[in-house]
Amino acid sequence: MIALVREAMPGTRRIAPAWSLERVDADALARLWVLCQEASATPLPGSAPLPLREALLDAPYRAWAWIARSGGRDVGALVASVGLDLPEGEYCLRVEGLYVKPAWRGGGIGEGLRLQARRIADDMGCTRLHWPVAP
Repeated sequence: MIALVREAMPGTRRIAPAWSLERVDADALARLWVLCQEASATPLPGSAPLPLREALLDAPYRAWAWIARSGGRDVGALVASVGLDLPEGEYCLRVEGLYVKPAWRGGGIGEGLRLQARRIADDMGCTRLHWPVAP
């Protein structure tokens, strides 16, 4: 995922639609890649590159991804990896990308994805959570 996107402008919050999270597996990788292509400011290859497939699907896992779904549609994604935080030598979770489709922003999906990242960091014993810088 290329860019962290912000939720809708303050004061434009709307009723949150029902949505759920799905962890990306081999069957969902192509759908994740479509979201990555949409989020990218530059053209990306037609299919997910080998390093992404390996990091998400081959043990030992080096990255994890979730797709936010609402009404049977993919509306957002979160991609994260675990790294080492130096000089402490502790594990950290790095959010590599968080994306919510523009039509779905402002309904709490982005915040839900952020909370998922915090839960995963806690579950993995990470002492820090690193976020990408928004454009």
